[in-house]
Amino acid sequence: MENSLDLNEDTAIILHQEKWHPGVIGIVASRLVEKYYRPTIMLTTVDGIAKGSARSISNFNIYEALKKCEDLLIHFGGHQAAAGLAVEVDKIDEFRLKFNQIVKESMSEDDLLPEIHIDSKLKFSEISPKFLKIIDQFAPFGPGNMRPVFLSEDVEIVNTPRIVGMNHIIMSLKQNGCDKVFDSIGFNMADYMETIRSNSSFDLVYTIDKTVRDGRTFPQFKLKDIKAKENN
Repeated sequence: MENSLDLNEDTAIILHQEKWHPGVIGIVASRLVEKYYRPTIMLTTVDGIAKGSARSISNFNIYEALKKCEDLLIHFGGHQAAAGLAVEVDKIDEFRLKFNQIVKESMSEDDLLPEIHIDSKLKFSEISPKFLKIIDQFAPFGPGNMRPVFLSEDVEIVNTPRIVGMNHIIMSLKQNGCDKVFDSIGFNMADYMETIRSNSSFDLVYTIDKTVRDGRTFPQFKLKDIKAKENN
């Protein structure tokens, strides 16, 4: 799927495969936005019509962009960050060209640089069962209610980081002055391996999720960014 992307040519990602399951294309679109930080539309074929889900990035109203393409669409609906749409299969290429042109005219290169909104600094010592229960009270999490994002400074690696799957990092972490150790996973973050290996400590941006081992539930960090300490 991703082999067909040409991000040098296309500012937006629009992919179509007639056998993709309608129930997962929205999730996949969100994952592609996270990975490439481009407005993304995933389309599958249902009863001869291409139907899909659109996901956007900050400062780009994907609903208004679709509205400018409504002459090519059967129908669409949604809001600034996400939308659904339907288009004739034989008009997908024309729609792709027009949508990409709208994105190019609306956004600069700086707009395509991802920004991470950090909700709060957090010390590992503050992560307790009570703290995790408070986070759970904000669930369910999703596009309109994202998990809180934390920044922890002076983080160190406990074990040897490993690359798993296609491009993911897993490692255990601790923070200077705290004996608590937390597991973490960084999806599509293998490019950070050199930063991790060549620095004794770094700053970490992440969300807190859960993982289950041996029937027990433990907190797990989902990494979003890693930055080497300037004084290393």
